[in-house]
Parts: sequence; structure tokens; C-alpha cells
Amino acid sequence: MKILNIKKIETLLTVITVFLITLVILSGTYLRPLFPTNILLGSLPNFVGAFVLYTLCFPLFKGRVLNHRNRLILSAVFVFSFLTIEEFYPFFTATKTFDWYDILANGIGVVLGYFFYFRITKLGDEKK
Repeated sequence: MKILNIKKIETLLTVITVFLITLVILSGTYLRPLFPTNILLGSLPNFVGAFVLYTLCFPLFKGRVLNHRNRLILSAVFVFSFLTIEEFYPFFTATKTFDWYDILANGIGVVLGYFFYFRITKLGDEKK
């Protein structure tokens, strides 16, 4: 199977990130005031943050010891663990409210980030 080159991956990731951040801004400005009790809109920033953090974190685990799939899994565990601890003990965000839906949104964001790398870039098929 053909593996996408790094320029196409970076372009695709940039487009997806800009789209998601724009969606969060529009959601916070227009949609959340209209639907203040909507769970999906309330947890959207957590989902976007988890997805973007995962896609940024993955290149940090480069090395010859880990193959691509193990790097994907290690990145997912690291990002999800970090964001879950941050939800219990906030030290980066201004909000001090705990919400199980935010943890669920973090998990979904990490899983979609995993599929972004594993499926779109076909790293799972590369033999290293």
C-alpha cells in the first residue's frame, strides 16, 4: 500500500486542525449560548484538544525501539492519561469543573487521532 508523503500529511493535519479550532470558536461564540445544556457542545473543546495534542505528541516518540503501532498506542496512552489527570487536577485550564463527558470527549479525540495516523497515513502497514 502507498504511504502518504510527509507534506500531504502535514497539509491534511493543518486543514483538520484549523477546521476544528474554527468549529470550537464558532461553538463558543454562537452555539453554546443558544444551547447551554448541550453535552456535545460543552465537551467539544476537550475533543479538539485531545485530537490536536495527540497528533502533535506522536512525533515525540520516534526511535528504533518502537514500531509505528506501538508508538501510536504509547502516544494515545500518554495523551489520554495526561488529559484525564488534568481533568481531575486542572493546572492548565481556567475551569475548575470536573465532567465525565470531558473525559469521554478526550478519549474520542485520542481514538480519532489514532485512526488519523493509522489509517490515513497507512503507518500500520509499514514494516519497520
